[in-house]
Amino acid sequence: MLYLDSPPNQTIIHPMSPIVGWCTTDIEPRSLEIRLGGRPIEHRVMSRPDVKAAFPSLYAVGFAAVLDLSQHLENTRDGSLTWSVAVDGVVQSNGTLAVAPDAIQHAKTIDQIRRGKRDWLKQHICCPFCRRPDTLRTVPGEIECRECGSLFPQRSRAFNLLPPQSGINPEVAATENIPVSGYDDVAREIMQTAYEKSGMVLDCGAGLKTHLQPQVITLEIVDYPSTDVLGVGEHLPFPDGIFDAVFSFAVLEHVASPFRCASEIMRVLKPGGLLYCQVPFLQPEHGYPDHYYNMTRSGLRHLFADNGAIERHWVPQSGQPFYSLHWILGMWNAHLPEAVRERFRSLTVGELIAHPVEHYLAEDFNAKLSDDGKWILASTTAMLVRKPADSL
Repeated sequence: MLYLDSPPNQTIIHPMSPIVGWCTTDIEPRSLEIRLGGRPIEHRVMSRPDVKAAFPSLYAVGFAAVLDLSQHLENTRDGSLTWSVAVDGVVQSNGTLAVAPDAIQHAKTIDQIRRGKRDWLKQHICCPFCRRPDTLRTVPGEIECRECGSLFPQRSRAFNLLPPQSGINPEVAATENIPVSGYDDVAREIMQTAYEKSGMVLDCGAGLKTHLQPQVITLEIVDYPSTDVLGVGEHLPFPDGIFDAVFSFAVLEHVASPFRCASEIMRVLKPGGLLYCQVPFLQPEHGYPDHYYNMTRSGLRHLFADNGAIERHWVPQSGQPFYSLHWILGMWNAHLPEAVRERFRSLTVGELIAHPVEHYLAEDFNAKLSDDGKWILASTTAMLVRKPADSL
C-alpha cells in the first residue's frame, strides 16, 4: 500500500514542492527509490509511527523529497508528471501527478533566475569570519579564504559558506521536516521596492521557497533547491551594507545567539535599509537544528533596540492567537495514547476553563501524555546545574 500526503489532490501547483508519503510492505525493506518522470530523486526515509499504528502487522516506511520542476520540464509537456516508488528494486505503486500551468511557466525561468543571482553573489559573498570578498579563492571542489585559511567544500549549486566548526550538515534535514513558505503582502511590497531600485533582499533562514525571486537572496542551513547560499545567521557571509532589506521569518528562535544574529542582520543592511522580522511567542518546541528562544514583544524590541528605529510592531495574520491554540491542542492530542484521545477531544472550552488546572492534573490526558509531548508543550522546565568542584 502507498499513499502520498503531499502534494494535496495529487496536483503540483508550485515549481518547488515537497513530495511526502508512506508505504507498507510485508517484509522489512532494504532500499526505497522515488522516481519522478522515470528519474530517481534524492529523498529521505523516516519512521511513520502513525502508519505503523494503523497497520501493526506490516512494515511502514515514510519518505520525503523536494521536487524541482525545472529539472523535469522535458517530462511535463502534457501537463502531468509520472511518479513511482520502488522497494528493493520492485515498483510498489505508480501514478500521475497533474502539474499546474503556472508551475510549468515559472519552472522555465528558474535557470535564468539562478544564473543572475549567482553572478551577483560571485561579487558579493565573503568569508563569514574576515568579511572581505577579496579574500576568497575558488579552487576545485571548495572555496578557500586566503586571509584566515577557512575551507568551504562546494557540493551543490548553492554557495556553501557554512562555518566549518558549526557542525551543521546541510543534508541532515533537507527533506525530513520541510518548512515551505511564501511571502505576505508586506514582504512583497518590500521586494517590489527593492526591485524598482535594482536592489537586493536577503531572506535569512528562508526555508523552502516555492518560487524563486530574482531580487531575493535565500540563505539557509539546509540545501533546498531554492537555497542560494548555505550559511548561519551568527556569521553572515556578506560584507557590510549591501542589502536594501532583510527578511527573518520564524528563524531567531532557532539560533543559539539571537543577539549576535540581530547584529549581523543590521550589519549587512544598507543605511536606511529595512528589516522585516517575525518570531514566535506562544508556540510549542519545534524545528531544526534546535529551538532555543521564544520572545515576548518586549524581547523582540530589545533584540534590535540598539541597532535600529522600530517603525511598526504588530501581530501578523499568520501569528493570530488561534494558531497557538490550534497548534498546542493538536500536538497534545498527537502525543496521547489513542485510548485517551476521545476524552481529551470531547472537552469543551467551557469545561477547560471552568475549573483550576489542579482539577485536571490527575486525568489520563495529563498523566498519560508522552514524555516527548510534555517537553514540547511544557509551561515551564527546570534544571539543576552543579559547578565543577575544581573550577576557579
